[in-house]
Amino acid sequence: MSRPEKRHGSGKCYADGKLFDDVGRYLVLFQALEAYMDKMMLLAIGPNRYHIGRAVISKLSNRDKIDVLNAAVLHSQIRRKSEAVHPEWLGSFKSFVVACKTEAETRNALAHSNFLYDLVKIGGPVMNTRTTLGKEGIRIRNNAITEETMQVSLKRVSELCVEANFMHVQLVHWSDLFDQDFLKPEVSGGNEGAAL
Repeated sequence: MSRPEKRHGSGKCYADGKLFDDVGRYLVLFQALEAYMDKMMLLAIGPNRYHIGRAVISKLSNRDKIDVLNAAVLHSQIRRKSEAVHPEWLGSFKSFVVACKTEAETRNALAHSNFLYDLVKIGGPVMNTRTTLGKEGIRIRNNAITEETMQVSLKRVSELCVEANFMHVQLVHWSDLFDQDFLKPEVSGGNEGAAL
């Protein structure tokens, strides 16, 4: 027996189980996005250093991966090449980095939160509740999740995966322009740091 469709504001409430299907789809798509970032980082680290690249990547958080990839591109000959040949590409890359950081927040909100169904009984939405501890103390964030809001998130992460594919393909063509010593530690006192 199916339940009648419940409405909350402009969003349709989730039927039993469908929320978890959509959250699962979202997380798999985000993993695909992160896999593209890993591939781009491996290009930056260098094809002859695959084992080192994998070790570096395994130690980084998603946010750190985005920051390292951004630094690798912006501090390489790729920046100069793109400014000369494809000036719009660098702007697209910067927008991509910002979008990845924003999407990481959405991913964290879905993966590290509780889903409360208390309001569903009275026609309300499923609530996504996330509690974090910061410098200001405990912070509790509540977001209503409807089918429409999840569909928007799914569309956004899907489009970001397609964009990541395009970024990766371009970086494959420019991989020889990476300064593969960007991971070299800075050492003071005249000592040379060993590149990875």
